[in-house]
Amino acid sequence: MTKINVVKKRASNSTTTLIGLMFIVLMIIVLGQNQFFFNSRPHDSFITSSPHAINHQNNNGVEKSRSIINCNRSHHFYDICSINGPTIFDPIESTFYTTNNETNIIVEKIKPYPRKWENFTMGHIREFTLTTSPIGPPCLIHHEAQALVFSLGGYTGNFFHDINDGFIPLFITVNSLFPNQDFILVISKLEDWWVHKYKDLLQSFSKYPIIDIDKEINVTHCFPRATLGLMSHGFMTIDPKLTPSSKTLINFHHFLATIYGTGQYQPQFQSQHDQSQLQSQHGQFQPQHDQSQLQSQHDQFQHQVQPQSQHDQLQSQSQLHPQSQPLFEHQPQLRPRLILTSRHDSIGRLILNQDEVRSVAEQIGFEVILFKPRKNTSLHESFGLIHSSHAMIGVHGAALTHALFLRPNSIFIQIIPIGAEGVSDLCFGKLARGMNLVYEEYKIGVEESSLMEKFGKENNLVLKNPKALHGKVWSQEIMDIYLREQNINLNLNRFRIYLEKAYQKAKMFMAING
Repeated sequence: MTKINVVKKRASNSTTTLIGLMFIVLMIIVLGQNQFFFNSRPHDSFITSSPHAINHQNNNGVEKSRSIINCNRSHHFYDICSINGPTIFDPIESTFYTTNNETNIIVEKIKPYPRKWENFTMGHIREFTLTTSPIGPPCLIHHEAQALVFSLGGYTGNFFHDINDGFIPLFITVNSLFPNQDFILVISKLEDWWVHKYKDLLQSFSKYPIIDIDKEINVTHCFPRATLGLMSHGFMTIDPKLTPSSKTLINFHHFLATIYGTGQYQPQFQSQHDQSQLQSQHGQFQPQHDQSQLQSQHDQFQHQVQPQSQHDQLQSQSQLHPQSQPLFEHQPQLRPRLILTSRHDSIGRLILNQDEVRSVAEQIGFEVILFKPRKNTSLHESFGLIHSSHAMIGVHGAALTHALFLRPNSIFIQIIPIGAEGVSDLCFGKLARGMNLVYEEYKIGVEESSLMEKFGKENNLVLKNPKALHGKVWSQEIMDIYLREQNINLNLNRFRIYLEKAYQKAKMFMAING
């Protein structure tokens, strides 16, 4: 009997040992599989998975993991995602990793450019992945400040889009998500000329050097947290109901004034030749820098956008313009100043009788400045000129974005080509209302359009019913007809009435605001 009990006990011990060994082997296999999974470029499988949490546990684990990565995709104009904890950016896979000990894997993707409804444009925007992982790539560069990531792809280089798709959304995002917080601008599709042109504006948002994310090929960066995307309220608008501090487009104007405002218009030039480009008797404004100068200056800059004191800024300006002299002396103006924007070398929407229009405006009593902005036009000079003026007139186009530099209650007349009524109001009608400008639309007649010569006066669709022609689709072919093939010969008698009204209002504005 005792022998039987001993045998049973030994069998029981052997069974227990065998089960224990099997359990240990099973754990080794599971752990080995997990280690292989996370070390074998896991982002390849992440990209093909659904952009939601991959649930391997219960719902509580999912909710806990979801709080680390959040995306808001409810807006028409933009998506925005955030990683609410330490993150490492892997440039090879365009992926932001955040460590997570749970077995729930979260994957989100985003193209951080605020025109998400426009498929053609978004096709050129780099896509980023945000994901959780037990382990991530090693970090080579550590940052103390959080990252704000966005793209400049799309229409960068057009002043309207630089402001509408870039700086207004950046202003909204910073005031909504980063009040009184430090952050680093991490930008895709960054170009040297863009950094140089907007250097002062950029360093007003962030004191840190910009990270050109497309050039960080083999360098990983880690941040305490990251936000990807810019918030937009629509074309040329800031909705105070959608910002925590009730910001408006006028607040954006005041923000620009703190950067570019000088109190008076005093452009500076390098030589007598440059100064001749802006003579008051000719009333023309053109930039004094050519593209090669901009490139040379920025090669030294190398994206290191650092804050400057007022003394440093004045010193750098004196170095750039050693022979500078103010063009307009600080003296009381006798006549209201009118900015007449010129499309000069542009394709389409030229005012063919521009000289005659200017003469009529001068006869009425305006001091007329012909404004010819270019890609490299100094924003300090442009702001000084326009902010000290009292009225602005121009044909629908990117140059009218400079109306943001006008003081509220200034006079603004937009000349609207045939077929461009909707887009003109969407872009600059909204700007005028948001800026509290005294706004007037001059819709040209058939006889004032060069399209009459091409299509004939009786062409009902092209000239008299453009809405029926393009319907709800603003195709490239339709855009070419109305924006590239159309020039304008203003009816001087009719347009004179608009100028006379503008002059009276400009005089009243000048009497109150100087």
